Amino acid sequence: MSTELPPPPRPVTAEVSGSRITTGAPRYALHDLDTNTVTLMSSLSGLSQVSPEIERDFNVLAEQWRTETRQLSSDSDIAVKFSYQQIIGIGPSVLPLIFRELGMFDNYANWPNIEEWIHQCFPNLQNGDYEETSDQTCLYNCIAWAAEDIENWWWPSEDGFWPLDTIGDESVENFEHAFQVARHYEVCTNGNLEDGIEKVAIFAIGETVKHMARQLITGEWTSKLGIGWDIRHPILEDVNCHQYGVPVRFLARPRGAASVSV
Repeated sequence: MSTELPPPPRPVTAEVSGSRITTGAPRYALHDLDTNTVTLMSSLSGLSQVSPEIERDFNVLAEQWRTETRQLSSDSDIAVKFSYQQIIGIGPSVLPLIFRELGMFDNYANWPNIEEWIHQCFPNLQNGDYEETSDQTCLYNCIAWAAEDIENWWWPSEDGFWPLDTIGDESVENFEHAFQVARHYEVCTNGNLEDGIEKVAIFAIGETVKHMARQLITGEWTSKLGIGWDIRHPILEDVNCHQYGVPVRFLARPRGAASVSV
């Protein structure tokens, strides 16, 4: 058996008797994998013994990585975390533990409750002025939620879904173009509530997109927080934070406008 571990943010890949398999995106989303791949990974994971020391180090790093990335939608941000790169740096012997992790990705048993987590991550929501509107899920992210798609993880990467023919980069312009083509939005000047108009906001740090939110008919906003919950928050800037940056672009369309099928 030969094993190859490409550097992040490429997926972790292995070869077994000439069969090439891939674990999927760095976020380890099990739902991205087909049945044959999961079966092959399960058999591969039993081919080698993992030392207690490596398992201990992996468990510490994996928990650190999960904690650091729960609120993220960016595949590249998820992959460049030092804890993730340390996991990959362990080498081929860590593969069985990564495959084990695949089956645990959407297990939220060890998550803090929503109040504790939001208190840690979102300083503008410390007063509890928000409403939880969904269970935790890794099936879609904030960009998909802004696009009203709960079946895909929208991100311009090889591992994400992107509605354009060309993936492009993580620039504000690329996200703006995707929403123009796939969701019929156009640039507008602000996020103020307007009768009959639906708006979304693009958050960025510098020129790099980190988050999106969608305005509700009440004037409140809704955000999907990484692989966590959807929440309703009264003020757009409630979710400003060091991970998301600030709103830098607003898009609008007539409320109820048809979306391109994805």
